[in-house]
Amino acid sequence: MQAFTHRIAHWAQAKADTLAVNDGGQSISFGELHSRAREIGWQLQILGVAPRDRVVILLPKSVDAVAAIVGVLLAGATYVPVDASSPKQRLQSILEDCQPTVVIVNKQTTDLFPAQTRLNIDATPRASSVEVEFPTPDMDADAYVLYTSGSTGVPNGVQISQRAMHSFFHAVNCYMGIDHRSRCMNTSALYFDVSIADLLLPLYQGASVWLGPSIPLPFRFIDIITSNRITHFCAVGSTLTMLAGMPGFSDHQWTDLRCIMTGAEVLNPNTIASWLHNSPNAVVLNGYGPTETTCVCTVFEINQERLLGYSTFPIGKPLPGIEVFIDTQATDDANCGELCISGSQVMTGYLNRTTLNELRLFARHGDTFYRTGDKVRYNQHGELIFLGRIDDQVKINSYRIDLGEVITPFLNTPGIEEAIAVPLNHPQRGECLGVVVKLKNETDLSELKNRCNDALPAYMRAAFVAEVSSLPLSPSGKINVRKLRAIANAHFNAIEAEISRIDDLIKEQEC
Repeated sequence: MQAFTHRIAHWAQAKADTLAVNDGGQSISFGELHSRAREIGWQLQILGVAPRDRVVILLPKSVDAVAAIVGVLLAGATYVPVDASSPKQRLQSILEDCQPTVVIVNKQTTDLFPAQTRLNIDATPRASSVEVEFPTPDMDADAYVLYTSGSTGVPNGVQISQRAMHSFFHAVNCYMGIDHRSRCMNTSALYFDVSIADLLLPLYQGASVWLGPSIPLPFRFIDIITSNRITHFCAVGSTLTMLAGMPGFSDHQWTDLRCIMTGAEVLNPNTIASWLHNSPNAVVLNGYGPTETTCVCTVFEINQERLLGYSTFPIGKPLPGIEVFIDTQATDDANCGELCISGSQVMTGYLNRTTLNELRLFARHGDTFYRTGDKVRYNQHGELIFLGRIDDQVKINSYRIDLGEVITPFLNTPGIEEAIAVPLNHPQRGECLGVVVKLKNETDLSELKNRCNDALPAYMRAAFVAEVSSLPLSPSGKINVRKLRAIANAHFNAIEAEISRIDDLIKEQEC
C-alpha cells in the first residue's frame, strides 16, 4: 500500500508536465503540484506542525486548496477542510474541537480567526532551493477529519486514517477503473467525503482533475464534460436528473465517458437511462456509504441490461474488504434491520466524542462495526436494499442532516417551548426543511426564522416555519412526532408562504 504523498511524488517524476488539477482559473501540473505542496509542508513545519497534528484548511475549492491538502499530508499531519461560508459560531466550534496547530487561509479568510496561528496561502514563500525532509507516512494516523451534522447542535468530527483512505482507493477503483490516462471531473466540495472519490483518488492514480463548481451549475458541468472529454465523475442523483433535463441534453454523445458514480439519494431510472443512452461506453455505479466508512462501502453496477430488471436500484454489495451485518433487533423486524459495517474503511472514531463512539461502534466476532442508522434488507439476489433511517437523520439535496441540529438554534431562543424539524419535498422548493414551533409568548416568526437560519450552514436552513398552539400527543403523553410531521408535511406542501400557522389542521386531525 503506497502512501498518497508517495504517489504524488511518483507522478511528479513520471509525468511532471501532465495536468494534475484545473480549477477553471488556473492549472497545475503534477510536477508543480508536488513542488507547491512541498513549499506548504515546509512552511507548516516552520510553524510547528508535527506528525498527527491537525491543520484546518479554510480555503475555497481551488488549485491552492488541493496543494494545501497534499502539503498537510506531506508534513505528516491531518487535514481538516471546512466551509468558509459557514456561520462563524459553527466554524469556531470546529476549531475549538479539533484544536488545529495551524489554519491555512487566503487573503479573503485570513481575518476570520486572528488568534489562530495562520499560514496565508497567498503569501507562502517559495522553497525550491531548500532541502526539506518530511516524515515517513504513518498509515495508522488520521489523513483527514470531516465534520458532519450532530444531533446536539454541534458538528461531529469523523476521523479517517491513512489506512482507511488507501483501502478505499483500492477497493472502489475495482469498479471505477481510474488510471493515469483518465480525465476526471470533481463536483464535490472539499469538506464533503465525495471529494475523496472524485479528487484524491484520481490524483492517487495519476489522472487529471477538473474542479467543477461546489454548487450545481448545469451548463458548467456539461461544458467541463464535453470540452475536456471527461472519462469519470461523481454526482448525486438529483444533479444527474437536473443535467438530464437540460435543453439539448439528448444531443450529446459522450463516448469517452467510462464511469459515473452516484448515490446519496433514490435514483430515477429514467435519469439513469438517459445518461447510459448518451454515454454508450459508460457504467453507472450506485454507491452507498456514510462519511464514517470513507465515502462508499457498497456498490451496485447499473448497465443497460439491469435497467430492465429493476424498478428501483439496490445499494448493492460490499466493496472488497468490507463486511456487513444487519441487526434486526434494531427494528424488531426479522426481514430488515440496521446496517452495520466493518472493515479497514471504518473510521477511527468521532473526535472527542466518547459517548457517541460507544453508541455507534461495537465489537462483533473480534471486528469493530459501525452502526449506520440506515434500515436495509436483502433482495433475492443478495443485494442490499435501502429502506430509510431509524433515527432523526435525513438527506436533503444529498446533504446528511441531523434534524436535532436544525432545531437547536430554535430551542435556544427565549420564548420557544418546542421545535420539530420536518423534511419536505415541496412542489415549488423541492427538497427542503420546515420547522414547527410552539411558543411560550408572542414572537415575530419571520425574525425568528432569519435569526436561527443565520446560525446554520445554508444547506440546513429552514425554508418554512409554522406556529402551533398545541401539539399532537401519543397515549404516553409524549409529543407524537411522527403524526406532527405527517400533518406539517401536508400543510407545508400545500402553501407557498414561508411563515404560517397549522393549529386548525392539527385540531381537525385530532377530531
